[in-house]
Amino acid sequence: MVAGVLRKQRHRSLSSLVEEISAASDSTRALGVRSVLDVSYARLPRAQARLLRLLALAPAADICTEAAAALVRRPPDLVRGLLEELANAYLITALADGARDLRWRSHDLVRAYAATLNAGNRLRAPGREQARARMLNFYCRRAHAAVLRVHWTPGLPEPDFFSESEEALAWLDAERHALVSLAQEAEGAWYASAAISLALSLAPFLALRRHFSDLVTVSRAAQRVAHRRGDRWSEAVACTTLGRALAYLG
Repeated sequence: MVAGVLRKQRHRSLSSLVEEISAASDSTRALGVRSVLDVSYARLPRAQARLLRLLALAPAADICTEAAAALVRRPPDLVRGLLEELANAYLITALADGARDLRWRSHDLVRAYAATLNAGNRLRAPGREQARARMLNFYCRRAHAAVLRVHWTPGLPEPDFFSESEEALAWLDAERHALVSLAQEAEGAWYASAAISLALSLAPFLALRRHFSDLVTVSRAAQRVAHRRGDRWSEAVACTTLGRALAYLG
């Protein structure tokens, strides 16, 4: 990150940057990563700074462009440019995994830093919850469509977003950890009903890939939410799915 600052300001002396980083460090904290992050964050334009903060809400360290776009409620093409600028500042890393679009990974220290920025501003709390809800809605719709595509047969309505089952499976594989985490995190929120939908949508995929421990996790989350909400049908489906997963695990 320090190198990135110097690369953009080629005529700047190293000693002047050291002084700026030192000034960003408070009297109780040794000069270190936090101070460098303070300087890097302070240099970000408003849209990039907001995106960096909201990336800390993602359920996993890496995220696809479209999920990031859902977080900030902006077009994917615009958000891709913002993500590229964050990558140029070395605050995130672009991952080329052979998929149709790049994925973006935040280092654990950067995610922790962004989380402290979120926690330090209670006025932004409603906006953060709305961003979480948008992200959950994005994942719910995509997961549902992906599972439908994997199990699609001619004569049934064509699922959205995915044209081939291989493409849908690749997306589910890439997002599995995020999807499972999100099904758990959303359990206690006001949008918990979406967590039921996500968990039950994932069940056929997790069984197909034999991720039975994950299947137990999402089934239990769905069962708890459905029970609290008095949704007996969803609770029954979740219990049945949980029973099958436990049977597979012996």
